[in-house]
Amino acid sequence: MNEELPSPRFCIIQNRFKFMLRIRFLAIYAVLWIGSSLPAQAQADTLVLQEPGVFLKELRDWVLNQRKAAEPQVQAFTDVFEGQMDEDQQLAVMQACTRMRAKRIPAAPYFQDYMGAVALFFEQGYGRDRFYQWNGIVDSLVSRLETRKLSPIRDFLAFSHRFFQDQSLRYSELGTSWYARTPDWRFQFEGEEPVVRFPAFDLVAVRKQDSISISNTEGLFFPVTTSWRGQGGRVSWDRFPEMEEGVYV
Repeated sequence: MNEELPSPRFCIIQNRFKFMLRIRFLAIYAVLWIGSSLPAQAQADTLVLQEPGVFLKELRDWVLNQRKAAEPQVQAFTDVFEGQMDEDQQLAVMQACTRMRAKRIPAAPYFQDYMGAVALFFEQGYGRDRFYQWNGIVDSLVSRLETRKLSPIRDFLAFSHRFFQDQSLRYSELGTSWYARTPDWRFQFEGEEPVVRFPAFDLVAVRKQDSISISNTEGLFFPVTTSWRGQGGRVSWDRFPEMEEGVYV
């Protein structure tokens, strides 16, 4: 006798039930973890894992209460969270925000840059795997935080927000800005430092009307120290046509 397959509606309800069980389990874990790491007077001012819609409202309210100027980033994040993320991605974001808040990381510029970076990432369509790479690095930096030395997290989030917008490695309004001209990159750790790894690509420096391009180079960019470690490449100067054949480095 053939077994009757469950209906699509039943499968949707079952999957939703499993997701909510995960949320409840992680919420209990988060409450216990937060409670053990914070003084009693600070425990009330935290984020706790819960149903995504409720979590999003509490996160929005808290950030905007602390930083009214964060409205553009908060709204863009809300649109992506509600309209483009699947349940696993929502859960990853909620876990990262919960840990950040448990470590007493301020709304500005940290949450503002995190939310803005997440929104830009999804708007640009950089892909599922790279989202987990990047978000995992944020999670790791927060988890390793033992003192109030927040500069590595601040610098990494500020870099991410700008990089996801126009792929700038280092941006300067008055000085030289550096851009990565490639869709092929990945986030990873090099020792204890987060890096962006680039295979063969074009690295472009722009200052006012001048630009220098280093084509077919490869290497690692260190966002926290804004340093580059690479090899190879062919240099060309757009303002110097007599050298358009290039110089190899």
